[in-house]
Amino acid sequence: SAVRRLEMRGSRPAPEPQQVLRESSKTFLLDSSGPMSLRVGLERDVLRPGEHLRGAAEVTNSSGKQVRGVHFALQRTTHQTAGSSSTAGVLDVGSAVFPPPEASPGRPGLVPLDFDLPDDLYPTISGTRLVRVGYQVTVSLDVPWAIDLAVSLPLTVAEPEEAPAPPGGGQAG
Repeated sequence: SAVRRLEMRGSRPAPEPQQVLRESSKTFLLDSSGPMSLRVGLERDVLRPGEHLRGAAEVTNSSGKQVRGVHFALQRTTHQTAGSSSTAGVLDVGSAVFPPPEASPGRPGLVPLDFDLPDDLYPTISGTRLVRVGYQVTVSLDVPWAIDLAVSLPLTVAEPEEAPAPPGGGQAG
């Protein structure tokens, strides 16, 4: 089975990366001044372990609520099935907190999202019933005394690139 795993690793090219964008808005109970909206974009949706993730969160706050911070979380979801049994789990594999945007009421404020993926991430596995591994980026606004506004985006973690062979075929001189 070890040989088969090695063959599978080399035979699956990473999907073509593309930009991804999601948005959501919310009107708060007992606050008639207006909605709060969050728009999140990632530069690309396919990365390798250790690569740098770039994106931005655009916050438009027409409500009377304050935003204390912008929370970023990278989550891994796993599903395993064996016979009639299955397990599923979600694990936070990375997080960061960014300061709230500088913006006037009703005007969008931009928060750059810069994050290095951990070096030890498993690649995304899909298309099989036995094991599935997936990732998502969740960006949420910390709003005191309210349910936080959040946006989630899918992220594909590709297999690490093969290290180049040392000069001379790896043999000591």
